[in-house]
Amino acid sequence: MLWTWFAIGLLFVGVVAALGYPLLRPRDRGASLGPEVGDLDAWIEEAVRARRRAPAVPRGETERACPRCGALARPGDRFCRQCGASLARACPRCGTPYEEGDRFCVQCGSPLGSVDE
Repeated sequence: MLWTWFAIGLLFVGVVAALGYPLLRPRDRGASLGPEVGDLDAWIEEAVRARRRAPAVPRGETERACPRCGALARPGDRFCRQCGASLARACPRCGTPYEEGDRFCVQCGSPLGSVDE
């Protein structure tokens, strides 16, 4: 007889818990965590989208800063995405293009160290 009342009691507690739990939990999942959680989710989603849009930087090549505005430019970019300035390295004296690491212009012999460093 005692086991019968025990079983009925457990059944009653289970039914009350199953029916009452949805009423006790918040209806909006983010409401109990605060408003900043939604902002964080949006920020993470935007960062993931931006990362997927950006091409991978080839090994050995690094991003460099625009000489005019300082925005980062990807390897292979010829003009800045922010201000439109030319990103080509050119000799300040004659305008001949040069590569990173060159210390002197191959056309006029002008030193390039101050421009590159």
